[in-house]
Amino acid sequence: MAQGGKFDVAHPREIEIAPNDKILVRANDKAHGLINGQVLTVTSVGKDGSLQTKEGVAIPASYKQWTHGYVMTSHKAQGQTCQRVIVAAERLDAKSAYVACSRGRESCVVHTPDRVNLLEQLPPGNRMAALDALAASRQREQKQSLALSNRIPMWKDYCAKSRL
Repeated sequence: MAQGGKFDVAHPREIEIAPNDKILVRANDKAHGLINGQVLTVTSVGKDGSLQTKEGVAIPASYKQWTHGYVMTSHKAQGQTCQRVIVAAERLDAKSAYVACSRGRESCVVHTPDRVNLLEQLPPGNRMAALDALAASRQREQKQSLALSNRIPMWKDYCAKSRL
């Protein structure tokens, strides 16, 4: 569907929908309060195909850029938090693993056809946490400060002995 220099690539198909189904909005429509990435819960389906949602958003029958919202890519889920997350992946890089696995508030379960292969692709988890990095930085500052405070008396002793 071309509209004002824009186009959408999709395979049109019928989707069965019923009350309590989750839907994922796939494009912005400011006039109807629809935001790309929004997950809404259907409360009723009108005879014309319009949808009412638990969140108070009405989706007109003419708006077709939505799909079931039970599953989404980690890219689409970035910035969202869910109670439980299930990650299904054959491959993940470090960023994808972080984004996918950090969406769950209570739990995250990873399913993969080859666990060893998946783990080999990920970098070792040896990065410092922010609080650990702060503590290490403070230790370095204390050592530098101690080294300087030890040098001053030694310099004074040297100067006194050398009559500088």
